[in-house]
Amino acid sequence: MILLRNLIKFYDSFKTTLLAQDWVGISNIINTVYDNKVMSKLVKALSNNCEAVINSAKYTYSNGCVKGNVNKLKKIKRDMYGSAHIYLLKNKVIYQSLYF
Repeated sequence: MILLRNLIKFYDSFKTTLLAQDWVGISNIINTVYDNKVMSKLVKALSNNCEAVINSAKYTYSNGCVKGNVNKLKKIKRDMYGSAHIYLLKNKVIYQSLYF
């Protein structure tokens, strides 16, 4: 029960500092030593990806558009496995981007 309370408290403090874009608070959370094994692993993962975590909160940009196009291209490539030449792939990509 105490573990769950501590995790909820950690989650709330991390969420509020992240939403407030308090970068000093986030670095304080990451640099704090926790006696709990679960929170220590979480904080270690956050410290390894600290720059990505801060940038995801700082900026509103998304790479969803790029991922969608890459997935579409991968599907076309899978459908064409064993077929013809690069020109056919090029034409199929152009056709799909125009009409779908």
